[in-house]
Amino acid sequence: MLIRNSINQKPMAATRLRSRLSFAILLGLSLSSCLTSLDEEVEINPSIAEDIRYDDVYHEATNQYEVIENFETKYVIHATHLSADFRQAIADRHKTLFEDPTPILSEASAKTGFFISLYVANDEREDLRDQNLWNIILKEGDQSYSPVLVKKLSRKERWKAYFPAVNLWTQEYLVIFDSPAGGSSTQQLVNQSAKVLLITNPDAKVRMSWNDAQE
Repeated sequence: MLIRNSINQKPMAATRLRSRLSFAILLGLSLSSCLTSLDEEVEINPSIAEDIRYDDVYHEATNQYEVIENFETKYVIHATHLSADFRQAIADRHKTLFEDPTPILSEASAKTGFFISLYVANDEREDLRDQNLWNIILKEGDQSYSPVLVKKLSRKERWKAYFPAVNLWTQEYLVIFDSPAGGSSTQQLVNQSAKVLLITNPDAKVRMSWNDAQE
C-alpha cells in the first residue's frame, strides 16, 4: 500500500506515476469556470486561483495525501489547518465575495481546528465520525488530543468558494480539538510545537504535520 503526499511531492513511500480517468474527470470538474460580464455594474468575484494571497495561505495550511493500493486510489484526504493566518485569509475572502464581515468557521477561533475533505472509494467507509472505522489524533509535543467535535458539513457550493478540493465525490468535515488555537504574535509562534494530525483506519495511517511558525 502506498501513501503519497500529492501537494508537495514528498512521498511517505516510493511513488509511481499512474493514469486514472475518473480522477482526471474529478479534477477537471473541480476547476473554477471563467466568468465574464459585459455590464459595468457586474463585478466578477475572483476565483481561488485569482485570489493570490488567499491561494498562497491556503496551500501553506493544507496537506493532501492519497492512499493507493494495487494502482487504485482508496482514499484522498485534504486537511486544512485553521490557523490564525488562515482564519484571517478566509475572513478576508468571505468579505470580498459577500461584502459580509461575519467570520466563518468561528468554532475554530479558540481551539485547534481542521477542515477536512475526504474521498473514499468504498462508500461504507466514508463517515469520518464512525469511531469503529476511523481514529483521529492531534499531537503537539508530548500532548495527544482526541477531537471534541467531528462535524459533517453540507452545502458544498458554499465551501467550494474557499476549499478547491471540494467536489461531488468528497465529504467535508470540521474537526475541532481541545487545544488552544495558535495566535499570530511572534512569541506565541515561537512557543508552539509542530502539530501532527494522525488519521487512521483499518487500511492505513496518515500523518500530516504543520508548524505554525512557518504558516
